[in-house]
Parts: sequence; C-alpha cells; structure tokens
Amino acid sequence: MVLVNRGTAGAAEIVAAAVMENARGDVVGDKTFGSGSIQKVIDMPDGSALVLSVAKYYSPSGKAVQDAAVTPNILVADNNDDFIAPDEDENAPDDAQQEKQQKANQPDDQLNRAIEVLKNQGKKA
Repeated sequence: MVLVNRGTAGAAEIVAAAVMENARGDVVGDKTFGSGSIQKVIDMPDGSALVLSVAKYYSPSGKAVQDAAVTPNILVADNNDDFIAPDEDENAPDDAQQEKQQKANQPDDQLNRAIEVLKNQGKKA
C-alpha cells in the first residue's frame, strides 16, 4: 500500500507508479504533483544560473510523470485544500499555527481508506 497526494513528487511518484503498474500493491490517495524531471544547473559568467531540464522520469508503462502525474487506483480526495509546505510554516504567525494544528487534528480520510483496504485484503486471504 502506497499513500500519495498532491505533495508527492519526484522519485516518490516513480515508486508509486512502479508498485501500481507492476501489480505489487495499491496506491491510495489523490493525484500526485507531477514533478518528473531531472534538472541541471549551469552557472553563467555573470554569476547567474540557468536551470535546464535534461531528462524526464517515466513510469514502468512509459508514461512521463511530468506530463500525467500518478493517479492512484483507489482515489480518495485530500480534504486538506490548504497545503502548507514544511519550510513555509516555520515563521508563521500564531493564528496560522493554530489553524494548522486544527487541520492536523482532523481525520485523515486517505489513511483511513488505506487501512480499510488492508483490513479487507486480510479477510480475503
């Protein structure tokens, strides 16, 4: 079982796609971010830099992760619409911290669905 959401990116998307497309397990959650490129930084003579995408990540079936992201085989919408990246909340005001704490205390529908699927699989065995 692999849990994914809109924050799942890069190599984690490849793992999720590999598990699902090779029928090794289920992928539960929301569509992933779709960050599937390898980038190279090229330093410029004036001190600036150019970030150039030089390759794409592909799923085992040949789909470019950057183009399509990974759609789970068991879709469960993420009820947390206000995704806050970890580095953005370090200096957040107290009100924002309280709001984040309230959201953290809400039930995780994706995790609960994954647990339900696993329990049902155990009953079939």
